[in-house]
Amino acid sequence: MATRVHRIRYPVQQFPFPPQSIRCEFRAPIGAAPTTDIWSIVGDIDAYTVRDLMLRLAASLETACPRVLVLDLTKVTFLAATAIHALDLFTEDAQARRTSVRIVAGPAGAARRSLLITGAFHSLVSFPSLQSARAA
Repeated sequence: MATRVHRIRYPVQQFPFPPQSIRCEFRAPIGAAPTTDIWSIVGDIDAYTVRDLMLRLAASLETACPRVLVLDLTKVTFLAATAIHALDLFTEDAQARRTSVRIVAGPAGAARRSLLITGAFHSLVSFPSLQSARAA
């Protein structure tokens, strides 16, 4: 199975808002297209950073067309309502392209709390761990 792993670190309540670091790893046989795209996000996803994240996720759908896209939010320190709305729209777009989006909110933390408070926890496909999201 070919897997592409992305790691983005956003600043925590600071400006400027562009990512502080971005890394991408591709684990697959030569010439293989990724079937799973894993995005691990660290920091705040707010009104300032959500656009950057959504553009990157949309580009991933356009270029790689993965069957599964896993979004690991366990290290997110703040998840704004605008970000949750954007994730909901992105999930709908991905499903129209036959890509399953799996969100890892973890057993506790800011992302899980925000998803529960807004009622999006049950509408978005959420998993307690990265391993369970990959195995589903």
